[in-house]
Amino acid sequence: MLFPYGQTEMAYLCQNDSHLAKVIHTVGKIERQVRPDVFTALISSIISQQISGKAAETVRLRVLSLVGGKLSPQKLAAIPDEALRSCGLSRQKTGYLHAAAQAALEGIIDFSALQKLPDEEVIARLTALPGVGRWTAEMLLIFSLCRMDVISYHDFGIRKGIQLLYGLEKLDKAAFQKYTAVYHPYATVASFYLWHIANNNLVL
Repeated sequence: MLFPYGQTEMAYLCQNDSHLAKVIHTVGKIERQVRPDVFTALISSIISQQISGKAAETVRLRVLSLVGGKLSPQKLAAIPDEALRSCGLSRQKTGYLHAAAQAALEGIIDFSALQKLPDEEVIARLTALPGVGRWTAEMLLIFSLCRMDVISYHDFGIRKGIQLLYGLEKLDKAAFQKYTAVYHPYATVASFYLWHIANNNLVL
């Protein structure tokens, strides 16, 4: 499944930011995969913390093998710590995964109901879990809940993209908010292009 956006959002960003417009016209539509199951996406995010993408995928596949190929809070909670750690997870991450599973099972977080909540409420609920910071919650808003207006100050790639786009040596939070104000209510789509700029070191 791809993040749903199109010409309306792209045209809005082009109209509001001539710098970004050059990138959008050059690159065209950027397609980004999403994972609608928030719980599964959260577990993958925790696994991926502070390790390479290749290593994270290896660990994720090992965990999936333990649960028979389909992840659920019930199956994850039933896996002993030792078995999870044998997949390559640290003791700390094992605790984070079990805490997320227990939160789902005990109704502390109703993952299926997050879609109905405002962005900041989703962030508040997710960051109450151990091992889940604001950046992780913001990425889940984008890549699981498909929220249209998310741009993360805590994301290095986003900040780098803005600096390259506008030729800035430094970018504090106040400046970040000023430059990104024109992207609302389609800031998520702007994020896709800022990541592209950062990943390709584009200088306009």
